[in-house]
Amino acid sequence: MELDNQENNTKSNNENEKYELLLSKEKEINEFLTNFESEKKKEISEISGLQEKIEHIMSELAEVQTCIDNLPSKDKAKDVEGDLQFTEKEII
Repeated sequence: MELDNQENNTKSNNENEKYELLLSKEKEINEFLTNFESEKKKEISEISGLQEKIEHIMSELAEVQTCIDNLPSKDKAKDVEGDLQFTEKEII
């Protein structure tokens, strides 16, 4: 009889633990669902901001690449430097 009571108590405790776990999971799911739309809007807003930053950086990179493409070669720069030194000597 006493063994039956212990088994029933153990079963009851296990069932209570399972029930508490289920309640906890249900609460977690309900909180998730309650906050989902606002969290989704916040994430979408953050993504939009990041996309704008990326577009801005890409635009700046394109400008820098254009400047790089317009730089003279080393030989051309040396020629211009030589011309400048010659002109300076002529002026003095």
